[in-house]
Amino acid sequence: MSNDKLDVIDKEPSGTKLDAKYQGTAHDLVCFGHHHILHYYRTDQRVYLNPGALGCNDLAIARYGIVDLQEGKLDVKFIGVPYNNREYLKSYERLNIPDRAFILKAFHGNQLEREHVDGSKR
Repeated sequence: MSNDKLDVIDKEPSGTKLDAKYQGTAHDLVCFGHHHILHYYRTDQRVYLNPGALGCNDLAIARYGIVDLQEGKLDVKFIGVPYNNREYLKSYERLNIPDRAFILKAFHGNQLEREHVDGSKR
């Protein structure tokens, strides 16, 4: 594990790959982020946790993780809290945000467009 540069996002991560990266370290829990997708791997060596984006995904759900350490045992829980982000998403158009179509698709899964297609409010 090198501290002198940031790693490229692995599009197909796994516990095995992460174990290889952290081989020789004494960490029981490795938390990481920036990538918006939830990742959770429990291997014989350690636990890897990325709870994903807090509010930046294809559903109006703020996700987070809780790690409980009791008597040397790690317990991980994931929580998702629904919230109303419609006005926020609509503000991209109203405020004429540059590259708003890309941002709404890449970071918010085109929630407003899907709402018009299937009639549901997410």
